[in-house]
Amino acid sequence: MRFSFDQSLSAEMPKGFTEMTAEQIRQVFPQSKAKIHGIRCKERNIVIAVFSRREIPVISAIADIDATVKNLESRTQAALKELDYQKIGDVETEIAGCRAKGIRYKYQSVKLMLGELLVTRHDKMHYTLHFFAPEDDPESLSELETVLHSIQFQ
Repeated sequence: MRFSFDQSLSAEMPKGFTEMTAEQIRQVFPQSKAKIHGIRCKERNIVIAVFSRREIPVISAIADIDATVKNLESRTQAALKELDYQKIGDVETEIAGCRAKGIRYKYQSVKLMLGELLVTRHDKMHYTLHFFAPEDDPESLSELETVLHSIQFQ
C-alpha cells in the first residue's frame, strides 16, 4: 500500500506500519513546528517521518545539502545529549533520482536506538527523512531501505 507523506512525496508502507496521528508526531518531535508526516510500527518501535518545506530562494542559493546536514546534526546532537548521542557515520544515497546525504547515529532511550536522517531536495521542496528503530532489530534498516527505494515524487 502506498502512503503519501505529503502531496508531493509517497512511498510503499511496509507491512505492520500505520500512519502516525498528529498527536503521535507531537510526542516524537515535540519541539518541531515543521510540516511532518510519518509512519510507524508500534510493535517494533520503528518510526519513519518526513519533514517538508518549500525552499526560500535566497537561503537555498547559499545553503547546500552538506550545510543543512551539518546544521541538523548539531541540532540532533543537542536534542539527544542527555541520551548519550553517538554519531556512527555519514550516509550518502539517492532518493527518487535526487542526491541525499545524512548521518547515522545511536542514542540510549528505553533501549539502544539507531537513528538516521537524510536530506534531499526536489522541485523547490526541501525534505528531511528521520528514522528511529531499536538497534537490536536487524530488519529495521531493510525496512528503511524498502521505503527509500519506493519513494516517488508526484
